[in-house]
Amino acid sequence: MYNCNARQMNCRFIFLLLLFCGFYPQFSHAQSITLSKITPQQAGYSSEKLSELAGYLDQAGSSSLLLIHDGKIFLSGGGHQ
Repeated sequence: MYNCNARQMNCRFIFLLLLFCGFYPQFSHAQSITLSKITPQQAGYSSEKLSELAGYLDQAGSSSLLLIHDGKIFLSGGGHQ
């Protein structure tokens, strides 16, 4: 019989799971989700405060930002354009 330790078995299971999900797109929710966009005011947020937040995150070295309210995008930047 083929001997495997627990780590090898876990790696194989994860590989097979990812392979399975790749061939069956109905298991991938990212392909079926579309988010609409609203303004920060529609979400109840202050544009001024969000500008301050964006400045702070830029200074802190953040490269992207995505804010969602009730399933609607109200602010995105960087990698989430």
